[in-house]
Amino acid sequence: MTIRSLAACFVIAFMLQSVEAQPFAVPVGNLPGNATGVSPGLGVAFGDVEFADFNADTHLDFIVTGRISEVAGGFLPVFAALYRNQRVDFNGLPPPPPRFDFIRSSLIDPVWLSSHAFEDIDGDGDLDMALIGATTIEEPYSPIAKILQLDNDRREYNEIFLLPGLYSGSLDWGDYDNDGDADLLATGMLESGIPVTLLVSNNDLLFQVESTSFEGVAYGEARFVDIDNDYDLDVALAGTNASGEFVADIYRNEGSGVYSLTANDLVGVSFASMDWGDYDADGDMDLALSGGKPGAISIAGTTTIYNNDGTGLLTPIPESLTNVYYGDSDWIDFDRDGDLDLVAIGSVTPFTSPRTLVQTNSGGSFSERTIQTSGLGAAPVEGLRYAAGAWGDFDEDNDLDFLVSGSTGSDSLFTALYGNAAGPNFRPNPPFSLSSSVSGSSVTLTWDAGSDFETPSAGLTYNIYVGTTPGGTDVVAPNSLPDGKRLVIRPGNAGSNTGWRIDNLPIGTYYWNVQAVDTDMRGSSFSVEQQFVIN
Repeated sequence: MTIRSLAACFVIAFMLQSVEAQPFAVPVGNLPGNATGVSPGLGVAFGDVEFADFNADTHLDFIVTGRISEVAGGFLPVFAALYRNQRVDFNGLPPPPPRFDFIRSSLIDPVWLSSHAFEDIDGDGDLDMALIGATTIEEPYSPIAKILQLDNDRREYNEIFLLPGLYSGSLDWGDYDNDGDADLLATGMLESGIPVTLLVSNNDLLFQVESTSFEGVAYGEARFVDIDNDYDLDVALAGTNASGEFVADIYRNEGSGVYSLTANDLVGVSFASMDWGDYDADGDMDLALSGGKPGAISIAGTTTIYNNDGTGLLTPIPESLTNVYYGDSDWIDFDRDGDLDLVAIGSVTPFTSPRTLVQTNSGGSFSERTIQTSGLGAAPVEGLRYAAGAWGDFDEDNDLDFLVSGSTGSDSLFTALYGNAAGPNFRPNPPFSLSSSVSGSSVTLTWDAGSDFETPSAGLTYNIYVGTTPGGTDVVAPNSLPDGKRLVIRPGNAGSNTGWRIDNLPIGTYYWNVQAVDTDMRGSSFSVEQQFVIN
């Protein structure tokens, strides 16, 4: 999730208000003090942050990109770095605090107005990535867009495909054509100033930009989602189009990767953020959409939750939510009660203080709370704009910690890693009764729902792997370790479905399995592996 574009800084008039005590601790000021190669006081905005176990060593790492303060010596004030988690376990004894080593890859360009997305595109069990962003601070910004593959010793990324350079956009991976490979959805502004939405197909690492009817957008976001539970990925997007209009569109996948624009009642927004999650645990994906819409004097923030009726019909719920734009919105189970809450970061208007808050979910009704830190110097988590946030269990205590970057109300650049002491989340139980049905070169995989102590069964998502050898992931990669531990912090690749379809498989024997993923994005163990044959 990212912020989307440079905007002017404004005078701040109001400060954060309501506070809910939450057991967050600040282990260090800003970036970890034991992260080598970078100042603990580094602040980043206009960029992106993300947790991911990129090298599959069981420990969550993170990446930070964006704009930093002006620097001496002629260096550009743009930044990109991986922070590798060097956590060490001592035979069951309590481990020391995680150590993060700073990694600067020659092919992970310093960028701002940026987005990045991790995915195991080659099925080898570690995470490759896509990256977009501006490399200079003056127009036309010299943007880049590339796909990077992690090498065999899991230490360096290699460039394998270049897209037209993009900035102020988004990236998302998903198998839009149901062939097992992860394809790429990218939005953003070209160097020429034209917004685009690109669909990049992946055929055994041969990438191609496909022709689509998607409206080009920048200053927004696009996401794959199976909105109608028909076992293929639809597309949702929001942002500013080539005519300068604020838009929000849904494109349904009609099969074979053919998309059609669907009528909807979404509010068009720019400087937008969206996230999909099943907040009401009814087995389909609902939408949280925030962004700016034209106001009487200037842009004003809006945040809306749209309920999905299961067929893809989205209806705004009648909840009074704090409206934000130019930030980030994420579904996460913040209060550990098994349902999804909405964490929102961003500006309300250009003239008011930015916010970092959570809309807690109680039976589908939402109440605003500010995230409160604990311990020495306890205070609300800083309100931010031009912001990005990410959740992940970096200290391995089975709760989600918080990584955030952005600009404060006083226009100071800010980055912080917050540890969460809420207590452990129980791992879900895997699905059962796995079954497959083959038709020609296609297979439909189905299973019975998993279960979880916190998350209702209907609120779980599911994650599959398919391979040509037992335990193999060369056809569909799960972005999980063999024991089910997730490499990424997001719902499973089959979404809320208790089934999925894969097409155009070559003749042969295939092995497959599935795990459940709860509202803390924690994966169950995999079920009992099954096989099917394509004749």
